[in-house]
Amino acid sequence: MSGKKVRPLVFDEVCDLFIALGANNSPSEMHGLLGGQLAAGKRMEMDEWLAEAREFIDTEASFTKEQREQLQYVYMSTLIALADDELGFYPLLPDDEADFDARLRCLAFWCQGFLAGFALVEKKIKDLPEVVNDALNDLAAISQLQTEDDENSDDNAEDDYMQIVEYVRLAAMNIFVEYAVDAIDAEDDAVQGKDYLDAQSLFKSRQLH
Repeated sequence: MSGKKVRPLVFDEVCDLFIALGANNSPSEMHGLLGGQLAAGKRMEMDEWLAEAREFIDTEASFTKEQREQLQYVYMSTLIALADDELGFYPLLPDDEADFDARLRCLAFWCQGFLAGFALVEKKIKDLPEVVNDALNDLAAISQLQTEDDENSDDNAEDDYMQIVEYVRLAAMNIFVEYAVDAIDAEDDAVQGKDYLDAQSLFKSRQLH
C-alpha cells in the first residue's frame, strides 16, 4: 500500500474551512462520508470530489483557490491514511480538550457519514463479506450513541470513548483493505500534478476561532 506519509487532518482547521464556506453541518460527517466511499473502493477525480463536497456543504458559492486546495488535501490525506501500512488513519474528530458531548456527537456523525458513503458505492451488493457486514453493523450501533447523564460515569465514559474511536478507525481500515487492493493507483492523476501533501501551507491560518 501507500509509502507516503501525511500530516493528519486537524478538526479545528477543517472547522475553520467550513465556517468560511458557511457550512452548518459537521466536518466529521463529511470525512466519514468520504471515508466510506473510499473504503468501498470508489476513487474520484478532483472535480468530482469538489462537486460532492459542495453538495454536502450545501453552497452555490465558488471555492477560492485556497479552499479548493484545502478540500483536495482532505481527499488525498484521507485516501493515503486509509492505505497506510502502519495504520495511520484516524477519523476526523475534535481533540481531547473538547467537550465530551461534542466529541461523542462528532463520532456518531462520522459513523453516520461512513455508512452513507459506503452505501452510495455498495448499494447494489446484497452479500457483503462477513468482516465488512459485522463492522458496518457495529458502526451503525455506534452512530446511535448518546451521552450519559450520570456524572459519576465520566471516567468510564472517557475510557469507553477512546476504545470506541480505536475500534472505528481500525474497522474503517479493515473495510478499506477488503475493497481496495490497488489503494492509490490514481493519486498522482487526482492531484493534477500538484503536491497537496503540505497541510501546513494549505491550512496555514486559523483566524476564525
